[in-house]
Amino acid sequence: PHGPLALLPSVDPYIQAFSGFASLNGSPGSQGESLRNIGFIDLTTSALTVPAILAALLAREQTGTGQHIVASMLEAAVTLQMSRVAEFFATGQSPAPCGSGMPYSVPDQALRVRDGYLAVSARTQAEWERLCRALGQEALLDDPRYRTLAARLAHRRELMAHLAGVFYTHPAAWWSKVLTQAGVPCGRFHTYDEMSVHPQVRLNQLMAEVPTPHWGTVRVAGLPWSFSLT
Repeated sequence: PHGPLALLPSVDPYIQAFSGFASLNGSPGSQGESLRNIGFIDLTTSALTVPAILAALLAREQTGTGQHIVASMLEAAVTLQMSRVAEFFATGQSPAPCGSGMPYSVPDQALRVRDGYLAVSARTQAEWERLCRALGQEALLDDPRYRTLAARLAHRRELMAHLAGVFYTHPAAWWSKVLTQAGVPCGRFHTYDEMSVHPQVRLNQLMAEVPTPHWGTVRVAGLPWSFSLT
């Protein structure tokens, strides 16, 4: 309700740009990108507004007094970036986009494999050591450039160039099995036709079949929670 933009309308892509969220995304060296095709900030705003409403309802039950709640897409977008905002104030530098990689850990990004891509993370020293052994790259453990997380971050480009060559030797299913058995976090990239029929999705009813009076049974995304009694 305050400020020079208080009376202006808002839509998701422009809030991504205005709030700095878009500046975090995209390829290294780019000017950033908006995440399109889903209402990312729209949904975040809703998700953050609901607990505020529930908290106010609980306060009303305890005090007998209702209250006015203020929430906005801009507030939600800034809150969503709290860790990167903290990074900005700590360093005095605006975070730059780094593709699918994480700014605080490496390797922690999508890696090209023989038949597509695989997301691989080694955020702790133990995961890094397990990754090297699973890849048959034990020599990396003794390389001073990669011995610690700080060293790996300082030599990100050389390390990722080396790992890119290793990962391209096998398909995603092979690497997924090897890394999972070794205790290294990894995830395959699924399209909707693959994701929607995966046993994990089907058994937990993440895709729902809803009967309708005019169109028969319609398949939609299911509810994101379930209750034990109701």
